[in-house]
Amino acid sequence: MQIVSKIKAQMKKSELKYICLVLLVMLMWGFLYPAVKFGYKVLAIDTSSPAQILMFAGIRFFVCGTVITLVALLTKKGTNNVKSSIFPILCMGLLGIAVHYSLTYIGLTSVDSSKTAILKKVGELFYICFAFLIVREEEFRITKVIGSLIGFAGVIALNITPEGKVSFSWGDGMIILASLSGIGASLLCKKAIKKINPIMVTGLSQLFGGLVLIGLAKLLNAPQISFTFEGVMMLSCICLVSILSYCIWYYAMGKVMLSKMYILKFVEPFFACIFGAMMLNENIFTLQYLFAFILIITGVLIGVNNKSREGKI
Repeated sequence: MQIVSKIKAQMKKSELKYICLVLLVMLMWGFLYPAVKFGYKVLAIDTSSPAQILMFAGIRFFVCGTVITLVALLTKKGTNNVKSSIFPILCMGLLGIAVHYSLTYIGLTSVDSSKTAILKKVGELFYICFAFLIVREEEFRITKVIGSLIGFAGVIALNITPEGKVSFSWGDGMIILASLSGIGASLLCKKAIKKINPIMVTGLSQLFGGLVLIGLAKLLNAPQISFTFEGVMMLSCICLVSILSYCIWYYAMGKVMLSKMYILKFVEPFFACIFGAMMLNENIFTLQYLFAFILIITGVLIGVNNKSREGKI
């Protein structure tokens, strides 16, 4: 407790504000893992059909993007300079939504979900360690590297199999490429939100990405999704959480260094396990999860506790 109090005392109130916002996003994204899995059940999604899964993802982001864009237009949030930034926004939708989720779901056909959680952090770990070579505003900090490595160890502890075996397949490569595409989308977002409100950036990118996913699913002859009342309610919940989380994430991106946001992202699998236990009766009350929790929290506290230039966290 003394260590936590000391770290908090060194942070400004504004820093804590944005860190808390990012952690709130991690909580919501952690909820989406079991929520989407539950959505497969109530919507009778054939998990052996990549095309139908892509259709489900496409509908989700098309709805989210449409709602967010309409809100931005009605409130006149970021309607200026859209034309000048349309290219990076469309690239965000292509990389961060269409490519990212296509690679992820195709990879999931041959990779266990537990292993996916580890592989999805590879790109973020790479950025944290080498961001200073890519982005001018980023500084090399040993605390970032140590924090990310400890957090990554926590993710491994959270998902390691009893046998402790590690293998690599084409599906693993798909997941790693998905992680890297997400980083590319984040870098494009940093550029776009300098001119446009994050709400408009979020809406347009998700709308375009959703349309691409739906088009790809149709090309693959995706089976029709059966929309029941329970399924529609679950999809609505998923869309609502997605809308709120992505808007907050892109808003915080304008105030927080990407490297720190990626360190905080190591908390996401922990929240996913908590909600998995609540919603899907998954057993998390083991020493494995306790050890992972300690590693993840330690990594986050070490990684975010350093000063940055230009007033950003």
